[in-house]
Amino acid sequence: RGALHSAPQHPAYPAPDVSRLLAALGGSANVRGIEARSTRLIVDLANPEKTDAAALGAAGARGSVTTGPNRLHVIAGPDAATWAEGLRSSLRK
Repeated sequence: RGALHSAPQHPAYPAPDVSRLLAALGGSANVRGIEARSTRLIVDLANPEKTDAAALGAAGARGSVTTGPNRLHVIAGPDAATWAEGLRSSLRK
């Protein structure tokens, strides 16, 4: 619990690739809920072992922190609300 996974440092953080972000979270079947809070996404997961921290970083996340047995905080930066809406939109499809 509370383990911080840092993404590689990039000079600028582009908009995330939502499909890659969703895949890094273990796919749409693994995501139970998404909330945006300040600079983070709060993601409720069916199985947190299906997530891939390196792939989250490659998709644009600055890092991630496990905060509970099925909850992951994804460090998104100031556009967290936009990221959350993009993920929600993908989940509705």
